[in-house]
Amino acid sequence: MNMKIVHKHEININQEVTSIELPEKSNIVSVEYLNTSKTLFMWVEVPADLNAPKKTRNFRVFKTGDGIPEADQYIATGIDQHEPEAYHVYEIPE
Repeated sequence: MNMKIVHKHEININQEVTSIELPEKSNIVSVEYLNTSKTLFMWVEVPADLNAPKKTRNFRVFKTGDGIPEADQYIATGIDQHEPEAYHVYEIPE
């Protein structure tokens, strides 16, 4: 039986690129800004197979009003519930 696991990854909120090595058949399921740690997290569903082929995927966060490169692909938005700020996660294509 094939199994899946959901892993949590912290994403930089300062427009620096976050590089994550993920299995090729991974699926981003959620992004949320957690006020308790004042940071953005992304949950990714991955195959439980430790030998699954992997590749590095690059993500960058933009605040509302920031310029976003045309080629970047929208993933999700995390909202700070205590400050008037939203963080938009984009994947940088290969």
